[in-house]
Amino acid sequence: MITAGQAAVIQTQASAAAPDLVVRDLVTETLIRGLEATEIKPVPATAPACLLIAGVQGKNGSLVVGARARLLTVSGEIRRDTMRELSVKFGVSGLKVGQQLVMLTSDLEWTQQQGGEVLTLGFERGLFNGFFNGAPHFKVGVQVARWGDELCVAAR
Repeated sequence: MITAGQAAVIQTQASAAAPDLVVRDLVTETLIRGLEATEIKPVPATAPACLLIAGVQGKNGSLVVGARARLLTVSGEIRRDTMRELSVKFGVSGLKVGQQLVMLTSDLEWTQQQGGEVLTLGFERGLFNGFFNGAPHFKVGVQVARWGDELCVAAR
């Protein structure tokens, strides 16, 4: 018989094996609230910010935006405000989500890429109880791309 603790570890491992759309959504919601952004739905197939980080080959061979992308329009000082919101929400002590903890573990540094800018975020996700005492952690990646007044957020 599996104990509740073992079941939680198995569930954490299973969710870590799939692309982590939960963390992508947490990042997106943080940016929507913190930057007063507006989400664009559906994401246009040729949105430049999303093509930087979530491009996939379309039916006719051209590059189109993949299904894992979320697109926002933002005004203001996008670079500085994005880094501030993410570090406040996920930095230092992390964010508790249910029985799990999500902690930002990478530096926040924009890099130039094909006419836009990309912020690659590394997180660790694991059970809240024991997170700092040896419980299993799983690496999660999310990217944010900026093109003009648009931000795209995608799981890696």
